[in-house]
Amino acid sequence: MNKNIKILVIVLVIGALAAIYFNKNLSDSSGNTQTDKSEINATQTEESYETTTNEYYDLAIENGYPTFLEFTTSTCPACKYMEPTIEEAKIKFKGKANVVVVNLDLQENAHLAMAYNVRVVPTLVFLDNDAVIKSRTEGVTTLDDIEKMLKEAGMQ
Repeated sequence: MNKNIKILVIVLVIGALAAIYFNKNLSDSSGNTQTDKSEINATQTEESYETTTNEYYDLAIENGYPTFLEFTTSTCPACKYMEPTIEEAKIKFKGKANVVVVNLDLQENAHLAMAYNVRVVPTLVFLDNDAVIKSRTEGVTTLDDIEKMLKEAGMQ
């Protein structure tokens, strides 16, 4: 039984590595791996960020406000459902907290998903003023719950 589990794990790891390799090579051949700033779905309005690059993540983390990160993908139905709530949060918490939408469709954001242990989308991670994780939630979340978790993270 133990031997079968080890073999299964090895096969899964090899398969995952092969998928990553082929996906990268396909992207390279189509010329779509480089994203210039005109293609970035990113906006900054005071402490509200929508990002497909690390630049906006870094700005949010460094400005001293509590932050919530929403990890999302373009193919996630629950993420699409959350979009109006996230837009409301950007307006409601402007000047009080950072709202960072992290698009996991892009390989360049994969390290953020790993750093914050994102297993499902949407995942919201709440950070205090020093970028220390205070709480997290997975799945659809209400604006009231977001506000509660931001207050726990130090939002005034």
